[in-house]
Amino acid sequence: MYKIQLSDSFYLKTATVIGLVSELPDIKLCYALNNDLGMKLKRTELERVYTFKNIEYLFSEFSFEDTFSEIKWNLTANLSLSSDTASDASSLFVDNRAYLIPDLKIYDYFLWYEDEAISSIDTKLNEKLKSLPYIRTFQKINLSSSKNINNLLLEY
Repeated sequence: MYKIQLSDSFYLKTATVIGLVSELPDIKLCYALNNDLGMKLKRTELERVYTFKNIEYLFSEFSFEDTFSEIKWNLTANLSLSSDTASDASSLFVDNRAYLIPDLKIYDYFLWYEDEAISSIDTKLNEKLKSLPYIRTFQKINLSSSKNINNLLLEY
C-alpha cells in the first residue's frame, strides 16, 4: 500500500491568524464584525470540512476579499456545526461536535488573512477588537506553536 505525502507547499505558509473568544453565534458575530470593522464578510458557499475517524465535521466560514488592500479575510468557527454521528469521547469532541484546531480550543473563532502580517492593519485591528463588547478576548496565534493549524490553513 502506498501513502501519499503532501508537500509543505500544499499548505498556506503566510497567514495572520487571530483567535477570538465570543459567545455570539457565527451569523451574529459576522454581522457585528461587518458593522464595527467595515468588512463585508459573507458565508462561503461550502462550509469547511474536517474528517476525523471517517466522520465529517462542518465548520462555518465567512470570507471577504478586500480589493483595496488585496487581502482576503476569513472568519472560521473552531467548533463544528451540530452533528449526530460522532460517538468518540476523546478531548477532541464536545457534545458530538469537534474542534477544528483541538490544541486551540479556548478560541471560538479565527479571524485570519492569507498574507504576511501587516503592522498597520494589525495595529488598527487590535485597537478595534479591544473596544468591542462582544469579543471577550483575542490573541494573535503563533502558527509554529500549533500542531493542528493546518486544519485551518489547508487550501480546499
